[in-house]
Amino acid sequence: MTTATGIELVPLDRLTTYPGNARRGDLDAIRESLRRNGQYRPLIVQRSTGFVLAGNNTMHAMQAEGMAEAEVKWLDVDDEAARRIVIADNRTADLGTYDDRALVTLLREVGEDLEGTGYDLDDYDDLLAALQEADADNPPAEPTVLLTSTGEGPPRSDGTGTTRQTPTYAEYQAAYGNGGTRFLALTYPLAQYAWVVEKLGKAAADRGLQSDSGVLLALLADAYGEEPPAADAEIPSAAVKAAEAAAEERR
Repeated sequence: MTTATGIELVPLDRLTTYPGNARRGDLDAIRESLRRNGQYRPLIVQRSTGFVLAGNNTMHAMQAEGMAEAEVKWLDVDDEAARRIVIADNRTADLGTYDDRALVTLLREVGEDLEGTGYDLDDYDDLLAALQEADADNPPAEPTVLLTSTGEGPPRSDGTGTTRQTPTYAEYQAAYGNGGTRFLALTYPLAQYAWVVEKLGKAAADRGLQSDSGVLLALLADAYGEEPPAADAEIPSAAVKAAEAAAEERR
């Protein structure tokens, strides 16, 4: 039987990571979370030994950040129970899955500053691409709303036997508003995809940019000698109509 006591603030030098703990966490991601979010979950520690049963990698990250104390929840358990808790805490996390649509919604609500979440804008773009591919492979009976970076888009669906609905200017405005975001999917054969990803990463590093979207804007600005509109610029009706017409011609 496990007996837990309340949460205390305890010096880290009184605690010991569990001997033989098999879990290897992403310390960089945990450290970033600690800097942005603080410690939001106590370490679970066996009182009789001071061994950390849950939160070993968090403790390593806290030490790397120079933190001196941690919130601790003590457990009064024997060694066999402690061992099972360590294994269970690691394994039950592995067995979980994600509702990707719910995850995209949460990330969208956080906004572009994803520091401390474990995700970056490229991860977000990958999730959106995967959802769009899933919808294309399994089109719904009725057109559905696709998730976009800052809001839900107007109905669009693609696939055999389905129709593509081109939004009107009013639908663009209603769905996105000025400063809203559309999702642009680019497809390449695998060999070209690997090359594109490599060059996008290099271009981002060379230019000090954080996302593939920013790289594409910079490359187009260089190619055509003009700066892109600001993210919150007014959307001219003529520009939307021209983009719709150009898209239709390419289909």
